[in-house]
Amino acid sequence: MRKYETTIIINSELEEAEITNTIEKIQGIITSNNGEVVNTDNWGVKKLAYEVKKRRSGFYSCIQFNGNADTIEELKRNYRIMDNLMKYIIIRLED
Repeated sequence: MRKYETTIIINSELEEAEITNTIEKIQGIITSNNGEVVNTDNWGVKKLAYEVKKRRSGFYSCIQFNGNADTIEELKRNYRIMDNLMKYIIIRLED
């Protein structure tokens, strides 16, 4: 398995419970697709450099995990259909 990191920006207008549920759902997607969550770092609400989906701020969260190509494809598929997400990026870390 390879090491990856995904950073997501969640709509900051959501309640704290909804933000937590979104992060837990993403972690569940990783673990249910042969992945392993290594670390989750919530950065909190930050001001955006430019407007995204008519919003000026978002809740940032960074998740480090181990996974394979299937894990990444399933994550991307789910990211595209999640209404709470404003932006996301997945990068592969060096071994």
